[in-house]
Amino acid sequence: MKSLKIKTTLGMLGALLAGAAFADPMPDGEVTRFNGWSAWLTSPTTRYAHGALGDDIEAAGFTVRHRGKEITFKLGDAYVFEDRRVRLVELDGDPSPECVIIRSHLSKGAAITIYDIGESAIVLKTQTLEIGTANRWLNIAGFGDFTGRGKTEIAAVVTPHLKGSLRVYEIKSPLMSEIARSNGYTNHVNGTRDLDLAKIADRNGDGVLDITLPRIKNGGTAVVTFAGGKAREL
Repeated sequence: MKSLKIKTTLGMLGALLAGAAFADPMPDGEVTRFNGWSAWLTSPTTRYAHGALGDDIEAAGFTVRHRGKEITFKLGDAYVFEDRRVRLVELDGDPSPECVIIRSHLSKGAAITIYDIGESAIVLKTQTLEIGTANRWLNIAGFGDFTGRGKTEIAAVVTPHLKGSLRVYEIKSPLMSEIARSNGYTNHVNGTRDLDLAKIADRNGDGVLDITLPRIKNGGTAVVTFAGGKAREL
């Protein structure tokens, strides 16, 4: 089974400004594109001094553009988007993709959030629970069918700089639920901008996507499967 594809233009957002006008961009953000849609993080703020991505600047909003029309979403003062990209992913079969972003609460830490794009507004569709402590982060590893249930799921590493808990979530509203986890892995080096240390592919040919990523201790790389809802290394 092939992983769900997300078309992303990587690199400094500022380098793209010569070709198109992107309002209120993040200095190190990325523009993502999917089937005629584009999106980027906006409204730089320093109200959350964590620095997991290399500086103390995070986003307070994001903008989506489609057919020349732009819609912007802004967070309340208790939150930031602790991320570099708005992941545009088709999850529910409607005409517009969903927006998947890491959002952090100033005292409760990070969570995965999914937003719906409406005709005139963007609304929160679902989320995971926050980690529970400030300055605790998570990083998405990928999207696809990781358990063999035939549904799109989200894989992420919770606290990739500490315990390194690789988890798979079922996408449902109003809260996503954890299906399974396995500790001891990472997909991000603290203070760096590379979010893509995990790779998604069916490594053993069983029709279920596997996750290749570094072990958090003792070095080396692991291939983890969640087929059947239970984690094991291949």
